[in-house]
Amino acid sequence: MRIIIDEKYFIETDRLNYILKEKCIAKKSGKEIYRTVGYYGS
Repeated sequence: MRIIIDEKYFIETDRLNYILKEKCIAKKSGKEIYRTVGYYGS
């Protein structure tokens, strides 16, 4: 499941893990990429 916080950040979840990701644009290719900012898992 994906929880959208704002246009730049979102949280991906499954049954046990939460991953905070940041959406940004790659400088060289100009493609949209997702960078992991934080992680919580059991």
